[in-house]
Amino acid sequence: MNSSLIISVLVKIYAFFCKCYEHSGFKKISDAIVRFLKKITANSFFVNFFSSSADKNIVSGSGIFTFLKKILNCVRRALSKVAAPVKRSAVIQFFGGFYADILHYSIRYWGIIAIVVVVVYSVISLIWGAMTNTMSVFAVIVLIASSLCCAIDASVYNLFTGSIAVKLFGKLLGTCKFEKKDTIDISISGVMLCIAIGVLIAVASLITNPIYTFAFAIGIVAMGWILYDYTVGIFIAAVILAFSPTMALVGLIMFTFASFVLRFIFDENMTFKRTPLDLPMLLFACVLVISAVTSFAVKSSVMAVLVYLAFILSYFLLTNSVNTKQRLFALIALMLFGGLFVAAYGIYQHIFGFAGGTVWTDTDMFSDIETRVVSTFENPNVLGEYLLLLIPVGLAVVWGAKKGYNKLIHLIIVGALSLCMIYTYSRGNWIGLLVAVFMFFMFYDRRFVWLGVVALLLSPMFLPQNVINRFLSVGDMGDTSTSYRVYIWMGTLNMLKDYWFSGIGVGTEAFNKIYPMYAYSGVIAPHSHNLYLQIITENGIMGLVIFISMLVIYFKMCVSTIITTKDKFLKALVTGLAAGMLGYLVQGMFDNVWYNYRVFLLFFIIIGITAASIEICKSTLSEVQKC
Repeated sequence: MNSSLIISVLVKIYAFFCKCYEHSGFKKISDAIVRFLKKITANSFFVNFFSSSADKNIVSGSGIFTFLKKILNCVRRALSKVAAPVKRSAVIQFFGGFYADILHYSIRYWGIIAIVVVVVYSVISLIWGAMTNTMSVFAVIVLIASSLCCAIDASVYNLFTGSIAVKLFGKLLGTCKFEKKDTIDISISGVMLCIAIGVLIAVASLITNPIYTFAFAIGIVAMGWILYDYTVGIFIAAVILAFSPTMALVGLIMFTFASFVLRFIFDENMTFKRTPLDLPMLLFACVLVISAVTSFAVKSSVMAVLVYLAFILSYFLLTNSVNTKQRLFALIALMLFGGLFVAAYGIYQHIFGFAGGTVWTDTDMFSDIETRVVSTFENPNVLGEYLLLLIPVGLAVVWGAKKGYNKLIHLIIVGALSLCMIYTYSRGNWIGLLVAVFMFFMFYDRRFVWLGVVALLLSPMFLPQNVINRFLSVGDMGDTSTSYRVYIWMGTLNMLKDYWFSGIGVGTEAFNKIYPMYAYSGVIAPHSHNLYLQIITENGIMGLVIFISMLVIYFKMCVSTIITTKDKFLKALVTGLAAGMLGYLVQGMFDNVWYNYRVFLLFFIIIGITAASIEICKSTLSEVQKC
């Protein structure tokens, strides 16, 4: 594919652009600006602070942390002694061995289970007279497929690693190589166990709905796998968050965290990985708890905070599971492909329309906008926030990947995500994306900044008129959306005169109890439509201070890593993650970007992936220095 016409043309265009830029006035102007900025900021506290390495020993070396660590180690040792007999038990040994080799068992085992289920289910249904023609056809199809499985002497792992799709995915991960491994041959005891499982599933399917039975069986297998390896759970949560209900994600993450704790107890060699963000994360969680118990609507605030705390745990799960390049690349690739499905559905909505497509538009002012897409989310602004965090990451893969086909495929993904972003008609997200892309190229490749400036100036020539009109309406008080937000901000500021110190509590119910008494022009809303106003409203000044401290440490980690790392891909990735976060925070000035729980989860997942990437950068740099 590297020798394909498309790749060759793109490479030649890129080389031509680079050659033109090297001899252009744009480069001279850019270099002069950079030299001037470096000169005036050479000894500034701001530059020195963000360019210096973030030291996690400030926290880990403190007396409080040392004391807590000793207590934790004592508890762990005590629990380890209790867990030791359980760890050696036959049941744990069996399930541990099963999940360790789950992908390496002969596919014949799965075929036997399917045959037993179909035969038992069909025979009993015939006896009861409940067998329909549709069920008969389906049973025959499953029997044929199961018989083919029984004829294949290979494991699931070896079967799929030889497929074109998996080989392509492996190439997309860059360094991921799938090597064939020995298949665990079929045995008499294994066959007997498969027959027993098949009979159990068939009987359960007769008693309840077969779909529910199979879903339950798959869920049990998945839960066991997560218990065996908690990394599976956090990977699933990161990939499916755009498609899953909030409480399902809460349950998945809590179960994954339970698996993490059990692994920490059972595995004496496991260590908890610390990062500079651990302390502000824990402090922010404490502030949330205090806000919940002192809320004007305690019950609803406690429920909201429990969801928040569960999703904050995703940060710690990611920093303790994504510890290699291969895992990092796999997670990024899976999240981008998940985003591709979200974007594709949004583009489909734009083309064919959907009920409620104009709910979020001032149709009097923007009569030419027929649909604002929402995809798998309930709101175009929420969809835009999801895309805003992913697009710069995809851009980083395009610029940091080594192979041409890798760049091309991710360029297509970025194009789809960006097109869907346009169709949200979310002005705040557009501004955030422009800021994110600008910052990405400023830190990674300044040559494209000027290309972006030129493209922006020429954009009226090729952008649809409704997009231009929408963008030019930013700040226009004639737009009901703009005036609505301004009135809410004014009312929220009035409320903060009385509640700036302690806050009113987390959640919509607490906001709706207090805000109407301070509302400006009678405008009522479920939240303040501004992330920073919302945080101080709910949690008081301490919550905002801790949140800003967390962001300062986050960007300090990112900037120092971008400056020091030698790995091209990791540098691009950290730059993309930080740029996306900056754009997201810009959007936070126009909307409460934490209002949707799933986007709140994505926020902490992005921070967790960034911290994990930085730790991998540090380990890579250490290996280079040792050489």
